[in-house]
Amino acid sequence: MTTPQLQPSPRRGALVRNCLAALFALVAGVLVTDLALAQTTSTTLIAKGAVWKYLDNGSDQGTAWRAKSFADGSWASGAGQLGYGDGDEATRLGFGPNPNAKYITTYFRKAFTLDNPSQVKSLAINVLRDDGALVYLNGVRVIRSNMPGGTITSTTGALRNVRKAREKIYHHFSINKAALVTGRNVLAVEVHQVDARSADLSFDLELIATFSPALPSTTTALASSANPSLAGQNITLTATVTPATATGSVTFKHGATTIGTGTLNAGVATMVRSFSTTGAHSLTAVYAGSADFAGSTSVALNQNVNKVNSSTALSSSANPSVAGESVTLTATVTGASPGGTVTFKDGATTLGTRPLSAGVATMTRSFAATGAHSLTAV
Repeated sequence: MTTPQLQPSPRRGALVRNCLAALFALVAGVLVTDLALAQTTSTTLIAKGAVWKYLDNGSDQGTAWRAKSFADGSWASGAGQLGYGDGDEATRLGFGPNPNAKYITTYFRKAFTLDNPSQVKSLAINVLRDDGALVYLNGVRVIRSNMPGGTITSTTGALRNVRKAREKIYHHFSINKAALVTGRNVLAVEVHQVDARSADLSFDLELIATFSPALPSTTTALASSANPSLAGQNITLTATVTPATATGSVTFKHGATTIGTGTLNAGVATMVRSFSTTGAHSLTAVYAGSADFAGSTSVALNQNVNKVNSSTALSSSANPSVAGESVTLTATVTGASPGGTVTFKDGATTLGTRPLSAGVATMTRSFAATGAHSLTAV
């Protein structure tokens, strides 16, 4: 008796292959996500229960209060949760003299410090708000939660009444980080009641930043091939970035003015430059950084530029000459790239000034008086 051979179904084989491919893609995605998470760190910039400045006097603060520079020194301070009506507040706020005509809007401000906003990969806010809220980062609105569209004033009510268990929810928002600055930052929040008869108000907020890993640091040094140098003399400026594996470009600056750029090769970038004016010139080299290395700026190099040592010789096309005869006076200046003008003199009297061209200046002159004339070229 012959045993039949079972052949796999083509449809079943394709299904198995598709399932395996999907599984491999899922595993790869998890590994990539885990790697990305391992390379980032999360920091709480404002914690739940933090102390906030607040204003609960029913006034209309307009828009100026949102700005980072706004002076809130006269506002009261209190820890979150802030509010009234629920009994779980750390700081109890006022709502006005009439419980049936409560203030619609209460204002909050909180400053925080950030040393490295360029390394912030993402920014998130978890906000407890009863009923609605608008949140501003350094004056830029980043959240509109349970509030109508259009212009919001101090009398604008929230969209919906927040009740019961929803009063305890921290609403999560990923916000735009573009308004972050180095140093002091300010979050400003306005919480709105749904109407003047609302029984309670609640506010608390958490701000969390996710940072990209810090890039390896670098140092940049600047050197000159000749210091001091002469006016008009070409010198080579050399920027050395450590470690030598750093890639990218270096910008050379004269004070605040960019005078050139150079591409790094084994950690070194160069440029050739001359300076026509004498004195000290403050030069720096700025490494912009790359995807793998942080940027750095060199210590200022004072490039001292001195006057060119030159000599001037004067000759005449005819000496002696006849009274009234035109003669050509030629001044020849030798030195490092002489330029400028030459003044011809007869004793203390100036005869004329001519420009130098390739180190030579000439003028044609006749003399009516006979005798010796003491001529010089300056």
